[in-house]
Amino acid sequence: MVSTEALEVRPSAGGMLAPVASLENIIEAQGEVKRVVAKALKKGKDYGRVPCTDRDVLFKPGAERIAICFGARYEIVSIDAEVDHNFENEVVETKWDDRARRKVPVGSKKVRGLYRYTVRVKVITRDGTVLGDGLGVCSSLESKYCSRPHDVENTVVKMAKKRAVVDACLTAFGLSEMFTQDVLEEEDEPVPPPPTFASDDEVRAVIEKWVEAEPEDFAEAIKKATADLELSPKHKGLLAAAVRGLEVLNRQELPTQVWASDEAKLRGWNNVQTFCSALVEAENDVDQLLAQSGDGAE
Repeated sequence: MVSTEALEVRPSAGGMLAPVASLENIIEAQGEVKRVVAKALKKGKDYGRVPCTDRDVLFKPGAERIAICFGARYEIVSIDAEVDHNFENEVVETKWDDRARRKVPVGSKKVRGLYRYTVRVKVITRDGTVLGDGLGVCSSLESKYCSRPHDVENTVVKMAKKRAVVDACLTAFGLSEMFTQDVLEEEDEPVPPPPTFASDDEVRAVIEKWVEAEPEDFAEAIKKATADLELSPKHKGLLAAAVRGLEVLNRQELPTQVWASDEAKLRGWNNVQTFCSALVEAENDVDQLLAQSGDGAE
């Protein structure tokens, strides 16, 4: 724990505020707090990363752990409540859209009930010294609660307390540089990260394996080969066309020399686009061959 001797209050001069310690001691004390926090907290349990940013969010378990490390505790000072069981509100219902990568509206409904709580807590040491305080507010009008206000009154109270505790911790221990607040909370639904699609080279590498294997059913082989890849809409379309082309080819009795020529084209492709183009050429070759055979038969 940080030495209290190094942080004794200095007398002010000329009515001006003075630092409580030398600059070196202040920096060392703050550095010690950060070192303790870095070692004591566990990522994913005490804090978490905000999606698409480089900021970490402090959770309530982390705030409690920090207080224990420094012999402090959180004490509720006050709770202000606004409760209206008959309050009527119209809420928009949403659902997650994988293509849009966000929630989209699907309808609306009217609900009754309003619950808003403001909680103030303070951070106190064992000897009764107040290190700081924090404020937390939560309302049933928030998007994650508004569709069922009567079911979340207790949840709203607890969430207001959580926010107050985290706010008090960040303030009292000077941790706003390390953590942020109100962007993500441990019970929030995580926002799915943007999909990472397979590259042209990755798709090509997978397909080359089954080309070399020379399976009897190329159409089925390509489906299995790409099943574990996260394909982009472009690749899905191209490979769907490829499968259709292969199914056409598989239904024909190909003379060896024709397939050997088309197989060479398939082995020489540089990307998915040229691969599919090779399939189209192969299909055209089959059509021409069949047409010629039909002319000869007549």
